Order: sequence, then C-alpha cells, then structure tokens
Amino acid sequence: MAILQYRERLNPEKVNGALSGLLQKRLVLTGMDTTPSPAITCDMRVNQDAQRGKVIEFITTTPMSCSVRDANEILWKELTMCRDHPNKVYKYMKGAKPNSHEMNFVMSARSPFGMLELNGLQYMEKFEETGRPVFVVAERTKLASKNFAFRDDCWMTVTPSSVKPNASVVEIHLQLYMERDEELQLSPEDISYAQDRVMGSLGNAFRKFFQAQQNTLMEKAGRAVPPSSTSKLSIIV
Repeated sequence: MAILQYRERLNPEKVNGALSGLLQKRLVLTGMDTTPSPAITCDMRVNQDAQRGKVIEFITTTPMSCSVRDANEILWKELTMCRDHPNKVYKYMKGAKPNSHEMNFVMSARSPFGMLELNGLQYMEKFEETGRPVFVVAERTKLASKNFAFRDDCWMTVTPSSVKPNASVVEIHLQLYMERDEELQLSPEDISYAQDRVMGSLGNAFRKFFQAQQNTLMEKAGRAVPPSSTSKLSIIV
C-alpha cells in the first residue's frame, strides 16, 4: 500500500514519459560528443532557460584504470545496488527488464532553514550508443511540505581513454530544474523559494554525492585490473 501511495503521488508516468523523450531525441549525445578529458572533474554551473527557468547543471569526468567493459559493469552495479546513503533511503528497487531499473526513495537535503525532505522516483535505462555504453536517468522529486516537484535528467557514458590503453572514462551530465505545472497556482514567492532555497540545497547534495561516487568508482576500477597495471590516480579529498 505504501509503495502504491508513493507511486501515485509522484506520478511515475511523468518520469517514464520523460525518459522516453530523452531516448527518442537522443539527447544523450548533446554536449558529450567530444573526447572527455582524463582529468578528475566535477563542475557545477547555474543557467537560465526560457522554458524551465533556473537550471543547475553538473558535468563530472572520472578516469577509470580499467577497460570500458569493466567500467560499464562497475557503474551499473554502483547505480543499482540496494544501499542507503547518508541523505537518501530507498523504499524499493526493481528492474522491469535486464537493462532498466526503477527506484523509490526519500531524500533529505540540508538548508539554512533546516532539513528538507523530498520523496523521489527514478527510472534508469542502459543501452549501446555508437559503440559505447550509455545510461539515461529520469528522476522526479517532490518536496514533502509543499506542492513543489523537481526534475533531473541525467546522461552517463563510458568511453575508452584517449591517453591510456585499456583504461576508460566515465562522464556524467545532469540537469536539475523545477517542474512546471500549469494547474498549480504558484506565487512569485513560491517559485523563488523553490528555485533558490530548495534547488540550492539539492545542488549541494548532488555535488557531495558526485564527489563521493567518483572516489568509489576509481577505487573499484583499481581492483578490476592486475596490480602491475593499476594507474596511480589521486582520490578526491
């Protein structure tokens, strides 16, 4: 019953519909056609979009000392592992088919005005695009105390390293924005609160998560290759 209530409240059709749109438009290739840098990066920027309003964008690059095949398996296991994070507790996780995964969660984010609690639903699918593994994620979160919903669209690729043989690079591109619903009558103050305070707190949570994820991916990549061929990569502090 609890799962059904979560799914009804979060409107999973919007999540699955958003994912279908991403796959059909092949937006995974947007901004990710160039060869990724082998350096460890986690960049965050804030943009203004005519339709979506404020958009917080993340681009991370993680060099992996293992092959594309091993990195693909490591990333998939990391994304689908049933494990609670400090600010995220999963309610259920399942895969409708081998290359898809769905999860329901409760997420907390620290703000200057206290902790924010959000209910979330995520749908992920993996496929091959131009000879490289691509992961596409559509996620919808809703602030428990207010009728605000947020979307994040995420694309991940695993490509061969341009500088090291038998190595690879994981690149992640995520866009976070407030979901617009014409049926909701939101005041300018509500929109300002959602886009500035709530999205700012979510942005900080995403940045910490990505940095921890990069460390985990590199550590697991080091275990996937013989000790003699393991690259000496510094871990993000």
